[in-house]
Amino acid sequence: MNLNQLQKNLISFLAFIFFLFPAFSFAIDATFYGEVTDDGGDPNLLVWFEYGENSNLGYQTQSQRKYGTGEFTATISNLKSCTTYYYKACVKHENQSDTSCGELKTFTTKCEAVFVDLKANGYDGLVSIDEGKPLNLSWTSQNAERCEASGDWSGSKSLSGSETISNLTFGTKTFTLICYGKGGEGKDSVLVFVRKVLGFQSPTVEKSVRNFSQGIMNFYKNITASPGDVLEFQVKIVANSEMKNVRIKEELPERMNIRSNSLKVNNVLIGGDLKEGISLGDLKEGETKIVSYSVNLARAESFGYGQTNLMNKVKVYYDGGEITDSALVRVIKKEILSSATQAPTGFADDLLFSLFPPLIFTLFLLFLFKEKILKLEEFLEKKKMEYKIFKAQKTLNSEIKKHNLKKWFD
Repeated sequence: MNLNQLQKNLISFLAFIFFLFPAFSFAIDATFYGEVTDDGGDPNLLVWFEYGENSNLGYQTQSQRKYGTGEFTATISNLKSCTTYYYKACVKHENQSDTSCGELKTFTTKCEAVFVDLKANGYDGLVSIDEGKPLNLSWTSQNAERCEASGDWSGSKSLSGSETISNLTFGTKTFTLICYGKGGEGKDSVLVFVRKVLGFQSPTVEKSVRNFSQGIMNFYKNITASPGDVLEFQVKIVANSEMKNVRIKEELPERMNIRSNSLKVNNVLIGGDLKEGISLGDLKEGETKIVSYSVNLARAESFGYGQTNLMNKVKVYYDGGEITDSALVRVIKKEILSSATQAPTGFADDLLFSLFPPLIFTLFLLFLFKEKILKLEEFLEKKKMEYKIFKAQKTLNSEIKKHNLKKWFD
């Protein structure tokens, strides 16, 4: 056997490292792949890998028996993250001291992601506190090298710790912590709403309605209306204390539609969709906003006979809460008296139903007959008068002729 040829051809190391990252573990595993391309005529081999954090290596996988050429692998565990390792594959004949190793190569394990957890008074998310009360911020991090605060606090922070924030004023505050490491950066934030306490009074909202179609000019909590009427609603918001980010949203019932170009705030026309909500901005303490708009009630065919109650509800949102109110419209659809019906009760109803059409027909004939009789009497009276005139004229002419003859003979 040619030892030089063996050492030259025996090892072909594949430059491929497969990394395993077990869940819930900071340990990193790696799988080495090597290949024997020539066994030098003796297929009884021992193979292994050597590795370490520098070129001196220092660690070795367990030797494996291998028969002939082909690939071989070994898995190592508990590697450090973000670390460069050196490695090489080695082989020897099982009964000889003819070790041969492949080229020295390197690989770097993946840097673990930076993780940050920030809490306000021990909670994540939105936390509410009273104005003047202290706020405790606590945090932890993993795989980080430094941390920085931003938002409503600032400065460099330790990798874990806590801090008390005092003298917070009314409003929503944001506290953010960003930590940096070899694996990048991690960030966490908490929102804190600071409630006003000293002299705080809840805002009020009052909704009312009036009926334009019926000439009612005063606003009431509830009114009566008829189908098709035009109504005007008014929402009065009073900020007894400062209100931030005020938004109003209407919940209109069916059969009630907002008229175009009727939306006003403090009697000034504005655009917007009340069903989706409109912003009123911030309200100072003691400030009042009056929102008004007109609606059309649906036509009569959309309502049943009698009374239909339509409840119109408004919601007012602001930083720290919401308030609601409503107004009631009682829509009255009156019945037509001639359309009243009677439930059948038996034979008498059948008899009445069977006699009713002939009776109507008979009355109609009598009406026509009477009309004819009246007109006939008028005709006969006229002819009688004409005959009397004719007879009188004839008699007069006869008397004139007699008179003329008598005068002529005389």
